Amino acid sequence: LSDLRVRHREECKVVSRLTMENMNLASRCREAISQVAALKKEVHMYQKRQNEWQTQMQQLQREQHHHNIAGDNGKKKHSRQNSANADSQENATLSKRSSSPTTDLDRIMSQQFS
Repeated sequence: LSDLRVRHREECKVVSRLTMENMNLASRCREAISQVAALKKEVHMYQKRQNEWQTQMQQLQREQHHHNIAGDNGKKKHSRQNSANADSQENATLSKRSSSPTTDLDRIMSQQFS
């Protein structure tokens, strides 16, 4: 009977130790699960923020593209105007030369073709 009491006491100690370890592991698991849930929320928040930034970047790129197209059209118009102005200035210069020769060669040419 004494032997059984000793054995029972030792088994109770083992059961108590295992119960404490089990409770400790359960607590650590609950803590890990709550940390995982918090990290999932954080990842979701970052993904949402990244999607918003991507949307804004795409919008800015579209606006920049439209701005560049409008700028290129304006540059083309401006360069056409500059080209037309240069042509008219060149024509005016030529007409001035032909109406009043400034060099001997211009005078001779104007006399021959007049």
